[in-house]
Amino acid sequence: MSRRSDHTTTGKRSNYNPSLGLNTSGLPGFDGQEGGPSELGQGTWTHIFTSCLLNEFRSSETRIRFLFAPTAQTLANPISSYYNITFNGQGFGGTNPLGISQNMPQGRSEDLYQFQDTVSVTHGRHTLRLGADVGRQIETDLIAQNALGGLLFTKGGALSALDNFLDNYLGASGQATKTFGPTRVNPHGWRTAVFAQDDLKLTPELTVNLGVRYDYLTNPENSLQYPAVDINNPFQAINTVVPVINDTNNVAPRFGFAWNPHEAFFADGRTAFHGGIGGFFDTDFTNIVDNSAQAAPNAPTGLLTSTTGRGLANATSLLNTITPALSPQSSVLSVSNRMVNPLTWQWNLGVERELPGQIKLAANYVGIHAEKLFANQELNYFVNNVRLNPSRGAINIRGNRADSEYNSMQVDLSRQFHHGLFFLATYTFGKDLDDASEVFSTYASPTSYSANLAPNGLRQDWGPSVWDHRHYASFVYAWAPGGLHSSSFATDAVLSALTRHITISGTAQFQS
Repeated sequence: MSRRSDHTTTGKRSNYNPSLGLNTSGLPGFDGQEGGPSELGQGTWTHIFTSCLLNEFRSSETRIRFLFAPTAQTLANPISSYYNITFNGQGFGGTNPLGISQNMPQGRSEDLYQFQDTVSVTHGRHTLRLGADVGRQIETDLIAQNALGGLLFTKGGALSALDNFLDNYLGASGQATKTFGPTRVNPHGWRTAVFAQDDLKLTPELTVNLGVRYDYLTNPENSLQYPAVDINNPFQAINTVVPVINDTNNVAPRFGFAWNPHEAFFADGRTAFHGGIGGFFDTDFTNIVDNSAQAAPNAPTGLLTSTTGRGLANATSLLNTITPALSPQSSVLSVSNRMVNPLTWQWNLGVERELPGQIKLAANYVGIHAEKLFANQELNYFVNNVRLNPSRGAINIRGNRADSEYNSMQVDLSRQFHHGLFFLATYTFGKDLDDASEVFSTYASPTSYSANLAPNGLRQDWGPSVWDHRHYASFVYAWAPGGLHSSSFATDAVLSALTRHITISGTAQFQS
């Protein structure tokens, strides 16, 4: 099964910025193209050796190519390979750069091949399942950099920014800047797991599930020249190569039970109790890798700045004089060398009761505790307006600093499709707490830096999450009358014919 999706924007400028979305360039003729193909495929082979031994092998393939890239017409434009020009305080062009957006090309190409095999053995009261899950991710990310460079013209010497541009001066506070970071990274990785589970039927009414899973997930950050910062020695030389230590401790147990009693009040067998708890490990985000690839020490930026008068002369020749050079004062954005996979514990305890009229009522307590979540941290923060290490600039890392906790009561009332009617009504009363709601900047969570930048300062931010919604209700329904009837013979045939093939359905959701 495959699907191809291509989309080209024409007649408008579509310069992409990962944080701002689409914006407009200062000149026409630099159209962008968004999109690419996606492909999915899978196969399953099930072999029954005996009535008690079964093997299931599954393989799948996912391929995507999604890019924000210039169109062929844009690339044919002779000045598409030239640097950007920006006028500050001039009006002409405003603060938008003139020329091709250097946020293009960027995007992701990913091939994920996954192979899973599960052996099921039934013996007496036991149903044992053993298996392995091996995934190979082959990924190429195109990174947006200021690789062509840019010139910022400002006013100075009693002349406007445009006047200084015409005379090839940068102006009093003009800048010439260029970035030398990688425009492509290959964060390939392995996603490997083994698991075992035993479904033990202790009695005809009680079944217990016991399981364990081990995950080994390689770090995509190690695909960079400078993968990480040593959390125990953050002020070593900025160009020190520090790899991320692979996490090898991802063991997650699972437990569950289902009980359908047939004694006393529950003699009719229409009540069931169930519960479970399990640990689950999350993967890394390659977007974290991309962010690190766009900042020091992976992406040194050269900067020439004007200070007085009309500024630096021969502005259009300045970019060729900039060379990559890391400075201890460069702002670092990286990850902790001890970054591990976040762990989430999920548990639930509930009861279900079959009511008259094909209606089922279920009430569940659901809890989640997540630890070692990704969050930002400034290691060289200010104390009394002075950095801890004045010889170094900002050192920002992503690490496993955050935690979250969710508790809720969930009530469901449902009716399976019977006599033309189906409905599902759910209500959740829950509370979501954390100390960092998001590692990336979003509309709801502009930052996950603590107000208190001290190493233990994040604990003071514990409180309702930006994703906290105390009340949630949902209603899904479908009614197929199958032909309404009337007591009047004259109208019965017409009414029945009009409603025989009608279905009325809908969904309503409410959230505080």
